[in-house]
Amino acid sequence: MSLAPFLAAILSLLPGPVGARAESADASAPGPPPPDGAGLVLWLDAQELARAGRLGDGSPIEHWGDRSGRGHHALQAVAGCQPTLRLATKATAFGAVRFDASKKQHLSVSARGALDLRRLTAFVVARGEAGPANMWLLGRNHWGPPWSGYGIAVSAAGLHPWPHLGLERGGQSANVNPRFRHSIADAFSIVEICFDGQQLIAFQNGSVDSIRPAAGEIRPNDRALLIGAGPQTAPPCEYFQGEIAEVLLYDRALDVRQRGQVREYLARRYAIELSDDQPVNVVSDNGYLPITVTNPATPQTRMLTPAQAEAALERDWLFQAGGSASPERALAEIGWARQLARRLERMPGGPSLVDERAELDALEQRLRSREAPAPPAVGELYLAVRRVKRNIAFKNPALDFSRVLFIDQPYPAGPEARHEAVHRLGHRAVPGGRLLVLDGLHPGGRVRKLAPDRPGSFWRADLSFDARRVVFCYKAHDGKAFHLYETDLNGSPPRQLTDGDYDDVDPIYLPDGHIFFTSTRGNTYVRCGPYIYSHVLARCDPPAGGQAPDGRNVYLISQNSEPDFVPALLNDGRVIYSRWEYSDKDQNRVQSLWTTNQDGTATAAFWGNQSVWPDHLAEPMPIPGSRRVMFAAVGHHDWFTGSIGIVDGDRGTNYPDGLTRVTWDVPWPEVGAGPADRPEAADYHPAGRYTSYKTPYPLSEEDFLVSARGGDGKFRLYLMDVRGNRELIYEGVHNIWHAAPVRPRRVPPRQNDTVAWPGTGRHRTPLQAGSFYSVDVYQGVADLPRGSVKSLRVFQQQAKTYSTWAKVFVFSGPAVSGVHTEAVKRIVTTVPVEADGSVYFEAPAGIALFFQLLDERGRAVHVMRSFTGLLPGERRGCVGCHELRPADAPPNRPALALRRPPTPITPPPWGDQTIGYERFAQGVLDRHCGKCHQGDGEGRKKLDLTLRPAEGRFRGHFKEPYVTLIGPAAWPVPAPGRDRPGYGLAGAIPVYAMTPQDVAPSSLVGHQPSRILQTLRPMHYLSYRSGLIERATSGKHHNVKIDGPDLQRLIAWVDANCPYNGEEELRAMADPDFPGIDLLPVRPRVKTAPVVVRP
Repeated sequence: MSLAPFLAAILSLLPGPVGARAESADASAPGPPPPDGAGLVLWLDAQELARAGRLGDGSPIEHWGDRSGRGHHALQAVAGCQPTLRLATKATAFGAVRFDASKKQHLSVSARGALDLRRLTAFVVARGEAGPANMWLLGRNHWGPPWSGYGIAVSAAGLHPWPHLGLERGGQSANVNPRFRHSIADAFSIVEICFDGQQLIAFQNGSVDSIRPAAGEIRPNDRALLIGAGPQTAPPCEYFQGEIAEVLLYDRALDVRQRGQVREYLARRYAIELSDDQPVNVVSDNGYLPITVTNPATPQTRMLTPAQAEAALERDWLFQAGGSASPERALAEIGWARQLARRLERMPGGPSLVDERAELDALEQRLRSREAPAPPAVGELYLAVRRVKRNIAFKNPALDFSRVLFIDQPYPAGPEARHEAVHRLGHRAVPGGRLLVLDGLHPGGRVRKLAPDRPGSFWRADLSFDARRVVFCYKAHDGKAFHLYETDLNGSPPRQLTDGDYDDVDPIYLPDGHIFFTSTRGNTYVRCGPYIYSHVLARCDPPAGGQAPDGRNVYLISQNSEPDFVPALLNDGRVIYSRWEYSDKDQNRVQSLWTTNQDGTATAAFWGNQSVWPDHLAEPMPIPGSRRVMFAAVGHHDWFTGSIGIVDGDRGTNYPDGLTRVTWDVPWPEVGAGPADRPEAADYHPAGRYTSYKTPYPLSEEDFLVSARGGDGKFRLYLMDVRGNRELIYEGVHNIWHAAPVRPRRVPPRQNDTVAWPGTGRHRTPLQAGSFYSVDVYQGVADLPRGSVKSLRVFQQQAKTYSTWAKVFVFSGPAVSGVHTEAVKRIVTTVPVEADGSVYFEAPAGIALFFQLLDERGRAVHVMRSFTGLLPGERRGCVGCHELRPADAPPNRPALALRRPPTPITPPPWGDQTIGYERFAQGVLDRHCGKCHQGDGEGRKKLDLTLRPAEGRFRGHFKEPYVTLIGPAAWPVPAPGRDRPGYGLAGAIPVYAMTPQDVAPSSLVGHQPSRILQTLRPMHYLSYRSGLIERATSGKHHNVKIDGPDLQRLIAWVDANCPYNGEEELRAMADPDFPGIDLLPVRPRVKTAPVVVRP
C-alpha cells in the first residue's frame, strides 16, 4: 500500500501559478461574490460593516451580518465580549474585526441545523497575535470523545493554523487535526481547508500546507458556530487574539476551479500574494502510519548579503524590545551592556572595553537630553545601543571559536509528533533538513552544507575531540529509519555506519573511539503508547586498532523499555542522559537525569527521579570546569517547548535542591513553575516574547549557545547569558538546533571497559551473570524495623517487545493490568539477607530488575519503584534500599554477606513463568475459597470468587473477581462498588490515586505533589497489608490457612502489584493486522513478538 500516487494525483489537480501580489488592496468595493450556487452558507465581510457607515473605528460589534442570504448572522449580546471594528488605515487598506482574547471577545451563529455540515470548504482571512494559549478562528466542535463538529484553531506557539474535524466512521468518532507549517503571525493570510469525505486538504495563501487522509463524515452536534472562539467544551474556553477580515463557509467540498476562484477573489481584495511555487515537502498525515511526503526537497544554502544580515539583526533587536523601541528600553539596554562589559573585563584574558563604554555614555546622553528625540530617532538610538552591546558580547573570552555546527530541521509531523517519545521517530521525520557549518558568528556568516545529498532529516550531531570529523544521524526521505554516518569537516562524502529498519539517533564520540547513541533496536514499545518505538542507549565498536568507528558490534547497553534521550559526556567521563520510566508510578512525570559509564556499567540516578519539577530534564550538557549540568526542561507531551535550567548534583538530587532556572521568562513546560523555584541570576531580564528555549551548549558558568523560539514558531540560534542578554547568531529556513562550537576540546577521562561482552552474530556467546551487594538494606529507611527483613526478592520487569499498535484499554495495547500501564513481571530469584542487613547475590545481565525486601513469611515489607540492571560480569553495590538515592555513608564494618560468594540465582517453584492473575491467583482461590465463595456456597452472596466477565469499561479485558480485588487501585478511576465485600482486598498500590500519606514521612520528602513519586513507606502496601493474604494465612477466616506453593503464588501475584496478564497470556493473542501495517518500518506483533537479548 503506497500513498505516493494518491498524493501526486492530488497535487496534479492544484491550480498553477496565479500571479503576483496585487498593486494594492481593493477591499472598499464589494467585489465579485464567491462562486454562485456552490453551497455558500456563511459570508462574514468586515468591509460590509465599514460600508454601512453605522460603526466607527473601535466600535463594538453586536451584529455581523451574513452576506450569503441565509440569515446566519454572527451576534454577541454581552457588551464586554463584543469584538471591535478596525477601519482601513494607510498601513492596512482594508478593515477587519478585532478580537481580544483577554476579554473573551467572540460572536455566535446559532443556525444550528443549517450548519450541521458533513463536508465543507472554508476560507478565513486573518492575522494572529501572540496569546496565552491555543485559540480559534472559528469553531463548532466538541473536543474529546465523542469528537464532533469542525473548527480552525491557531497554535499558541508560532500561530500555526490547524483545522479540527470530529468525524463519524462506522458509528465511532474520530479526531482529525493536522497542523499547518506556515504561520499567520506576520501578515493577513488566506487560511483554507477543504474536506470531501476522503481527505482534508489545508492551504495557506494558495499553497498546499498539509494533506490528511480522513474517511468519514463530520459528526453533528448541538453547538453554535463561534467566530473568534472554539467551544471544545461548553462554555467556550479558547479565544482568538488578532483580526479577521472575511469568513466564507460552504456546505460541500468545492472543486479545484471553484476554490481557485474564491482564492483569487480574496487575494485581489486583500493584496495577498498567492504562492506561485510548486509546493515542496507536502506532508500527508496518515494517522499513526508513517507520514508521506510529496515533492521532497532540500532548501538552497545561501549566504545573506550584508544588508540582509543587518536587517535580520534589527528585526531581532526590535522583537526583543516588544516590537517598538522606547527611550526606557534603550536606557535599560545601556545598563545591561555596562553590566556585561564589567563582567567580561573581569574574566581571565578579558578584553578592554573602554571605547564601547564611551559609546554607551554618548548614547545615554542623547537619550537623556532635554529635547526628547522623536520616535524615529529613538528607534535609531535603540539600534545603535544594540550594536554597541553586540560588539561587547562578542568580545567574550569564552568565544574562542568562529565556526558553529548545527542542524536546520523542520518539525516532525503526524499525531502527537511533539511528544517526547514520538518526535525523533524516523517515520515522523519531515525532509528538508540540513547539517550546516557557519563560519562567522553572525547572520551573514559563510554557511556551508555538510549533508545531505538527497532530501532528508537530521537530529543531534557530534564533533570529534580534534574537531576534524562529524558523526551524525540522517534519514533519507524515502528511507525507513535514521542511520549513523560520519564525515570529515571539510565535507568529504559521508560514510554510513549503521543500517536496518531501526532508528539510530543522537550519536556522540567516546574517548576510546566507540560511538554512543540511542536506538530502537530493542524492538520495544512505550507501554502507554503502543504505536511508539522506544529509543534506548546503545554503543557500537571502532575497528580493531583504529579510532574511526565502523558501526560494528552494536550493543544495547540500557535495560529500559521506555525511551532514553540525547546522551552527552560529562567532564569526568561519565555519560549523562534523560530516561523515562514509570515502575508502579504515574506515567507522565518521571523523566529524569541518569548517568552511566562509557561501557554502560554503574548506571545511576543523577537528578530528579522523584520530582515533579521540571517535567523532563532533556538535552543535558556539562558546564566547562564545573560539576553542574545545564539542560532544557521540556514537556512530556511537547518536546519543543523548553526552558533552560541548571542542576548541581552535589547539592541534592531532587526538587528543589541544586536546581536553578535560567530562562526565568518561561516556566517549566507542562508542569508550570514549582513552589520553590530559584533563578540562576536574580537580575535576569526578559527580552521579547520568546516561547521556548532548547538545546543549550554551555560555554562558561554564565554563557551559552541556545536555540530560542519567537512569535513565528521558528527556532533561531543565539549567544545568551544567564542574565538574559542575547544576540542572534543565525536564522535558518526551518529550526536551528543542537549548535556546537567547531574547535578542539578536552578529551574527558577514558574509562576502562569492564564488561564481558558476549560478541555479536555467529560469534555470540551466552551472557555472563553479574552480582549486586548492599552492606545494609536498612540504610536510609528510617521506619523499617531492624530484624524485620529476612530475604530479598528480585523481579524482572520485561521489555515490551509486543504491541497491538492501538490502545485497547486506556493507554495499554495489549492490556497487562487493570492497575496501570504495567510491564510483564516475573520473579528471578529470592536471596537471604544477613542479620546485619547485608546481601550479596548473582543476577542475570541485560534485563530490568527491581527488588523487594521480605519478612519471615515472604511478604513484601519494602518495595522499589524504579529499576536497575547489570551488564555481563558487572559487580555493583547499592546504599540501602531506597531507589538509588544518595544517603549517609554505609556502616564502616565488614558485611557478613561479603564474607562468602554471592548467592546463586534460584528460580521459584514455578520456574521462569511470568505472573498472571488466572494462573497465579484464581486457581488458588478456586482450591481454597471456592467451596464457600463459588457455586452454591453461602459466602458467594457476599463475595463471588467465580471467574466471570467483568462489567463496564473492564469488560473484554479483565474478569471478575479480579476487578473487585484491585478495587480502588483500578485506573484511571476506581472500580465501581466501593462498599461491596472484597473491594480492594488484594492491597495493590493505587498508582494513580496515591496520597502523600502513602509515602515516607513529611520530614523525609520535598514538596507535596512530588510525594507520589517518592519511596513508599515500608509495610504500607502489597502482601504485608493485603486483606487477601491476611485471610488466606491467619486461620481466622473460617480456619482457612493456605501455605506452601499456593501461598507463594498468591503472594507473588499481590507483590507484582496485581497484574492480570503475563507473557503466557499475551502469546495466546493474535498478532495485529490492519490496513497499512506493512508501511511501518517494524511490524508490530504480539503472539510472535521477538525476544531481544541485551546487550
